Amino acid sequence: MIAKVVRHIRSRIVSGILMLVPLAVTFVVLRFLFRVAVGYVRPIARIVPQGRLPEHTVGAIAVLVLLAFLYLVGLLTGLVIGRRLLALGEAILGRIPIVKSVYSWTKSLVEMLSSRDRHAFTSVVLVDFPRRGSRALGFVGGVGVEADGRRIYRVFLPTSPNPTSGYLLLLDEDQVTPTRITVEEGIRMVVSGGVLAPDSLLGGAPRASELPASLTANDERRDGST
Repeated sequence: MIAKVVRHIRSRIVSGILMLVPLAVTFVVLRFLFRVAVGYVRPIARIVPQGRLPEHTVGAIAVLVLLAFLYLVGLLTGLVIGRRLLALGEAILGRIPIVKSVYSWTKSLVEMLSSRDRHAFTSVVLVDFPRRGSRALGFVGGVGVEADGRRIYRVFLPTSPNPTSGYLLLLDEDQVTPTRITVEEGIRMVVSGGVLAPDSLLGGAPRASELPASLTANDERRDGST
């Protein structure tokens, strides 16, 4: 009983840390950029004809400058030259020992916890990897139908704790086993290295709203054959 309570407390603490890290990094970066913007705006505000502007006005102008800067960065990121500059910056950061680890981990965590990446996957499944009998957690990115009617599942197998790299597996329907956990729970499990794992992956029936209809039908057929 005590061990279960300790595991629960540890799981919740680690979960809280994982959720706060992206927020803390974002806050620190925005605060730094805001101070830089204020540093550029304040000297300009002193030379306006009306005299020195109030501090809150300087802050408001700095916020507008910061938003415009972030918009331009986002715009450049969508262009070829912006992507090249971003890749160059990441390459430079990748050569700094401590910064490399912090940046890589934080980027991976933010990308995997973003709503865009979560909704890109439809469900969490188990597959035999790297050998039969050894199970790995995978995320279904889509289902295709071959000319002979076979359903092929596109399953992304992330590495842990850096989930931005991994393997793309193309598997037949009978090679995947549905789980009852959500995509968010699966992501937390991968990022935490298994620390934040539900008590059961297969306990109970899979949630139909989180699984492709073909997965559910396949599971029923396998149950009926036994």
